[in-house]
Amino acid sequence: MGKKVSALIPAYNCEKTISDVVRMTKNYIRDILVVSDGSRDNTSFEALKAGAEVLVLKENLGKGYAIQKGLGVLLKQDFDGILFMDGDGQHNPEEIPKFLEVFEECDFVIGVRRLKKNNYPPLRRIPNYLGGLFLRKMTGWNLEDWQCGFRLSSTDFLKKIPKIFKRYEMESQMLIIASHLKVKTKIVEVETLYGSNSYFKAVKDTFFICLRSLDLYYERKKTEDSLDPLLLLQ
Repeated sequence: MGKKVSALIPAYNCEKTISDVVRMTKNYIRDILVVSDGSRDNTSFEALKAGAEVLVLKENLGKGYAIQKGLGVLLKQDFDGILFMDGDGQHNPEEIPKFLEVFEECDFVIGVRRLKKNNYPPLRRIPNYLGGLFLRKMTGWNLEDWQCGFRLSSTDFLKKIPKIFKRYEMESQMLIIASHLKVKTKIVEVETLYGSNSYFKAVKDTFFICLRSLDLYYERKKTEDSLDPLLLLQ
């Protein structure tokens, strides 16, 4: 019997893509929670219509905050793992079986884009490369791509992550904590589809990601005690 997995999808103004993402994801994962992060369009309605549960945030707080709120809901339930995906169509749900298969033998599965094979935007390549060098020093992992949000994590690992997520730095913070705790980790190669709905600003956001990751690495207490998921809802 396989592990019980839920999908957590943060979404901001994704009315054009979220229904397809949810419907395709349902081919592999039954329980899906979409966190509408202050969307001003019909993201919530389209997600509900496609069969997802929806948590609506009144204000746009950022991807990390949206995931934090979603974890507050899902970690109180009896899931073995949570799959993270973006709601803007940049992750292909047909690749979910790769994650589920590998997850049977580890606690953390990282999706990695092969940037030379994908249509990765040239303006993102240099910041991604520099950010990768930065994270390599803190984790010891040589990842071609460290910022992909397509991941699957055990709930046991997620309960050990402090209440730190804010915006896009959550991906790097998860890597740092997984490395620190020596979480059994696997990597799967994924394709990423680039559209016009991404709000990631390569230079600016990479700079702040590195700063906040450095803060976590040197200053924040990395606890191995379980976190009460109710704290994530605050």
